[in-house]
Amino acid sequence: MGVLRKTVRVVLWAVAVVVAIPVLVYLAALAVNWRDEAPSAAALALAADEPASTSVADENNAYVFLLGFSAPRDGDPAVAGAARASWIRKLHADPSLGMDTDPGPKELPDIAQLYEPLRDLSCAIDGGTACFDALSGARDTIERVTAEQAWLGDRYRRLLSYTEWADVTSGDFRSAYPEITTILQGRRLYYLHAWLLAVNGDADGVRKALDADLELWRLSLRDSGTVLSKMIAEGRFREHLAWGTLILRRLPPEARAAAIPAAWRRPLSDEERSLARAFRGEWKYAQNAMRAIDFGTMTLAGTTPAQAESGRSRLGALGRRVDNALAAPFFKVQATLNDHAGALARIESLLDVPYTELPAALMRAHDVIDEKPSGIVAAAYNPIGRYLISAGREANMSYGARVADLEGERRAALLTAELRARNVPPETIPAALELDSTRDPYTGQPFIWIPARSAMAFVGLQSDSHGHFEYLY
Repeated sequence: MGVLRKTVRVVLWAVAVVVAIPVLVYLAALAVNWRDEAPSAAALALAADEPASTSVADENNAYVFLLGFSAPRDGDPAVAGAARASWIRKLHADPSLGMDTDPGPKELPDIAQLYEPLRDLSCAIDGGTACFDALSGARDTIERVTAEQAWLGDRYRRLLSYTEWADVTSGDFRSAYPEITTILQGRRLYYLHAWLLAVNGDADGVRKALDADLELWRLSLRDSGTVLSKMIAEGRFREHLAWGTLILRRLPPEARAAAIPAAWRRPLSDEERSLARAFRGEWKYAQNAMRAIDFGTMTLAGTTPAQAESGRSRLGALGRRVDNALAAPFFKVQATLNDHAGALARIESLLDVPYTELPAALMRAHDVIDEKPSGIVAAAYNPIGRYLISAGREANMSYGARVADLEGERRAALLTAELRARNVPPETIPAALELDSTRDPYTGQPFIWIPARSAMAFVGLQSDSHGHFEYLY
C-alpha cells in the first residue's frame, strides 16, 4: 500500500510539474507583455496628417475618375467615381459599413468580349519582333476594333486630361480600388490608335499621344498615397515604354526624331522615386487594421468575426474565442506600429541615395528585413505583432527597386529611339553605345546590345526575371 501511495504521489507531482511549467511560462510571458509601448518618434511622424495642400477636389481628381471608369457605356465615369469616392469616405468614418454597400461600378459586364478581338495584339510588354510583326499585319483588325470601341478609347483620353491625383481610400481592409481590367482595355485601344497614327506617318500625333499617357502615370507615380497605387503607376510606366518603343519604330525613318516624347527625356524626379508618401499610407493602413483587430472588428486572418465563425459549430466558435483571449496579451498595437514605422523609415532612408549607391543600399536593407530581437525578453515581447508585419518587409524593400529601375528603363528606351532616329546601323551600335553619354544609372556603363534580338537591354535591381528589360531596335 505504501508503494502505491508513493507511486501516486510521484505521478501527481509529475502531472503538476507538467501543468505548472507551461502555466508559469505563460505567466512570465504575460508579465513581459503587460504594457504596450508609447508612440515612437517614427510612428508619430507617420501618423501626422499631410499638408492641406495635398487635398484635391473630386472633379479635378484623376483617381476619382478611375473609380468610376467601369461605368456603363452610357454612364459618366466622373459622376460614378464621385459617388464611389463619397462612399469610401463613409467607410472611413463608419467601421460598421460593409463592402456590400459599394455603389460600384466594379467591372463592365462585357469586358471579356471587348478584349477578345485584341487578344493576340496584347503582346507589347514582350517587346519582340514577333509582336511588332503581329501588329503590322493586323491593320484591318485594329481599325475595326478601335472604331467599334471608340467610346472606351475616348474615355481613356478623358482620363488623360486630368492634371491632379489624390488616392481616396478608407484606410483599412474594406477599401475599394479602381477596377483595372476596363482601364487596361481603354489604354490598349489608345495605344492601338497611336499605332495607326504611326502607320500614317503622323509624328506630331504620336508624340502628343505618348506624352499625354506618360504624364498621367508619372503624376500618379509622384502623388500616389498608397503602395498599391504607386506600384500600379510603376507598372503602367513600364508598359508605356514597351508600347512606345514599338509605336516609334513603326513610324517612317524621316518622322522618328520628331515623335520622341518630351516625357521620355525627363529623368525620374526625387518625388517620383520617393516611397515616403506611399509608406505613410501603408503605415496608416496598418494602424487602422491593428486597431480593428484590437477592438474585435477584424480577426488576425483579416476577416470579420461573423465571417470567421461562419460554418463553425458552437464548440468550434467557443474554441476560437478562447484562443483569441489567450493570444490577445501577446499582440501590442502600438509596439507593432512602432516597429513597422521604424522599419519603413530605415528602408526609406537606405533607398534615398544616388543610383550608383543603390545596389549596395539594397543589400544593407536586407539587414532590416532579417532583423531579429536580441535576448529572451525582447523575443517574448509582442510576438504576434512582429509576425503580422514581418511578411511585408521584403515587399516594401522590393518596391524601391521597382521604382528606381524605371530610370534605367527610361534611359534605355530613349537611347533606342534616338539611335534609331539617327539611322545608326545595327552593326555599329556597340561602338555608338561606348561613345554615348546615356549610361546604366547603377553601373555607369554602356547599355547592353543584344545583336541576336536586335534589342537594347537593361538589367535592373529586381531580384527576379522581371528585372531584365529589352527594347526592340
